[in-house]
Amino acid sequence: MLKFFLYGVLLSVFSVQASTTTFKNGFYLNPETKQIEPISFKVQDGFITSLQEVKERPAQQVIDLQGKLVVPGMIDMHTHGWGNASLRNNDDYQYIGLRGTANAMLYAGVHGWLDLFNDEVQILNYRDQHHSRHRQESEVFAAGPCFTASGGHCSQFGTPTRIIDSPADVEKEVSALAIRKPNVLKVVYHTKSDAPTIDKPTLKAFLAKAKQLNIPSAVHVGNWDDVRTAAEFGADAVTHLPWSAMPADIAVLMSENHTAIIPTVGLLAELKLLQKSAHLPDYAARLTKALVVDELTSQFPIEGKNRDYLAWLNKYPEAMTHMANSLLTLHAEGVKIMIGSDAGNEAMYQGVGFHREMAHLQAMGIPANELLLAASNNAYQFLGLNWGLKPGAPAHFSVFDKRLLEDISMSHNVQTIYSYGKEVQRAGLLQFAKPGWWQYSQLFLGFED
Repeated sequence: MLKFFLYGVLLSVFSVQASTTTFKNGFYLNPETKQIEPISFKVQDGFITSLQEVKERPAQQVIDLQGKLVVPGMIDMHTHGWGNASLRNNDDYQYIGLRGTANAMLYAGVHGWLDLFNDEVQILNYRDQHHSRHRQESEVFAAGPCFTASGGHCSQFGTPTRIIDSPADVEKEVSALAIRKPNVLKVVYHTKSDAPTIDKPTLKAFLAKAKQLNIPSAVHVGNWDDVRTAAEFGADAVTHLPWSAMPADIAVLMSENHTAIIPTVGLLAELKLLQKSAHLPDYAARLTKALVVDELTSQFPIEGKNRDYLAWLNKYPEAMTHMANSLLTLHAEGVKIMIGSDAGNEAMYQGVGFHREMAHLQAMGIPANELLLAASNNAYQFLGLNWGLKPGAPAHFSVFDKRLLEDISMSHNVQTIYSYGKEVQRAGLLQFAKPGWWQYSQLFLGFED
């Protein structure tokens, strides 16, 4: 009897050891000191248990990071998990669905994505399954529906919205959605637009209700007056950096009211880049080729193949300059930036768009190390996540060349990705991230796995 007891004890000890992996000889960007520091850590059952030199034991797996940079799980803070858009009135649209989006994100080294408008039942049900815990895919966070005015922005897509035309509607509609515990509450406040928008009392009531429920708020804005109003009313974040010159008071107002920004500069910047060129930069081409069908990437250059977009692009000749100036002023004033691709829109592809957004932000003057913090730590704080390279956090991280700290474009070429401490087998993700006819036929019939 004693023999069997001792055997059981030894077996249990071995099982614990077998599920433990030690990572050593890496470097990371400390979010507190903003300094590059050495790091070794232990992962057990998918979570980080210690951050120090750890003693190796027999039966433990040890991975030598060989001086590479360890970046904690990055999160795309503005996506729409439908697929990849076409310039041709959605002919050739690459629909990949929610699992496809989750797989494309992880393939690209993006461990989480915040969907800021989708079918609320579908996206929140999918989120609640926590698929990433039992299969390799990126973690889903979701707002669910878009709150908007009758006939307002979001209504045009055919996906159900929640209509709030008055403060009374806010109480009814937001309270109803709150039962599903959305990660964020998103509302459209876009004045000076062709579409209707909510009025100031309704926006104020919406943001107050979000505070009461302790759910972060994100306001879709269209101009700097919208930003000012959202910040004055206590928005946690605004999404979309306006394309005009920023008024002098905005940066201080946002900083004092702790209103973050998700700039989404990549949509315009990418189309501007591809206006005359048929190709993305070499550093982005391989990732794009892996995830995006040729029917979409062959639609460029815009001047040669999709001239309908030219009038729109040429309408804003100073937009890139204004966005860069605004962004640098906001950053200098301490306004928190988060990375959002607005994937699902033209030229901002799922997974790829996140890295393209960061590349465009660095081109506008934001340092690479600050972008890495925006992609990780700022997102964790906004969503209330216990993520990062620290004990108790899920072991979501990627390994890069240390030159990433100077050149963010190298993020397109992630070397190794880990989810819950296990190396991600990227090739297997393409079955859903870039589906063939069989998987696509299931998606077409409405089957989400």
